[in-house]
Amino acid sequence: MMHTIRTAAAAAMLLLGGVAVPVTLATPASATQSQCMNWLQRHGYTVGEKVADACAVGARGGAFNYAKCVTLLTNAGVKNGDNASKACDHAA
Repeated sequence: MMHTIRTAAAAAMLLLGGVAVPVTLATPASATQSQCMNWLQRHGYTVGEKVADACAVGARGGAFNYAKCVTLLTNAGVKNGDNASKACDHAA
């Protein structure tokens, strides 16, 4: 009886694990990445790979990623530091 309960519990955990992992690995940040990119585009910046990468970093959240987003955008040609900050605000 105890073996049956353990087997059922293990099977349930494997089933739930198979569902939970893809949900956990999904990237809900993609919407905020696009908001960052769209903000920059509306303000006259060309949105290419470097800008997309910077916005993706900002979309990860946290102070470190925010600062890295601003630095990457500045390095990508966003001249005004305020614009880089505002774009990264949209990513966060």
